[in-house]
Amino acid sequence: MPEVGVGATRAAVLRDAFALLKPRLNALVLAAGCAGWALVPKTCVPRIAFPAFVLALGFLAGSAAILNMWVERDRDARMRRTRERPLASGRRSPRKAFWAGQILAALGAVVFVAAGDGEGAVLGLGSWAAYLLAYTPLKRRGAWALPVGALCGALPALMGWRSAGGAWDGGAWGLLALGLLWQWPHATAVAGRNARDFTAAGWPLPGGDPQGAVRWALVGACAVGLCCLGLPLLGLGGARFWAAAPGMAALWAAWGFWEARRSVERGAGALFWGSVVFLPAAYALLLWDRWAG
Repeated sequence: MPEVGVGATRAAVLRDAFALLKPRLNALVLAAGCAGWALVPKTCVPRIAFPAFVLALGFLAGSAAILNMWVERDRDARMRRTRERPLASGRRSPRKAFWAGQILAALGAVVFVAAGDGEGAVLGLGSWAAYLLAYTPLKRRGAWALPVGALCGALPALMGWRSAGGAWDGGAWGLLALGLLWQWPHATAVAGRNARDFTAAGWPLPGGDPQGAVRWALVGACAVGLCCLGLPLLGLGGARFWAAAPGMAALWAAWGFWEARRSVERGAGALFWGSVVFLPAAYALLLWDRWAG
């Protein structure tokens, strides 16, 4: 019987450690970085080995997730969707989480530098610092947090592009634009979908209220569609992407609009899940064009 208790305790610790890394969010971060790497022209010479890039990006993303939960643990405790997180619930030590986050950030920078990609370290630490020192406190001031958070979310794809040897050209700026604009409907849909929780925790809603958040998300989905129309002009994607991605964005916006007519929460949910599906699908289309063309 004691062994069962010890095993259960260890399993709980591992589950909480995994939860602190925000695995669903950081799966998108890693996917964006890998997509940026894979979209680089075949003639480019990587500045860092691919496994080292993934490891370094994973360390930095995990650190940002842990330290964000460390900063926001009191507010997380007020929301239904986050009150069972390891720090908000009191199950794990904030002090240990703080130092784990610092160690992961240092490891990420060390891997980048040791593998010969100093620019990757600069971009990664810049994104990490902006997320924790600008975006996280600005969330209390409403819409000002959105462009900062969007930049943090857009940088992993650019980091992948640059680490794989891609130039500062149209492809780099196109990837950055796609990530920046995608964050707009995604983040505002999250706020609209969880409006009661956000209000209870003292987070201002983009647009001022749930209806405003959904309107912002709808406009953002349309902006993503317009961005997709322009990406082939920057050298990203070809006929397949041009034919499919803007139409996907239009369906995404139409779905959110239709659901919003029935209820704001349903509309925000449709826009949120549409955003979760859209970005990986857009990267997949870009990669299809890149490797099949």
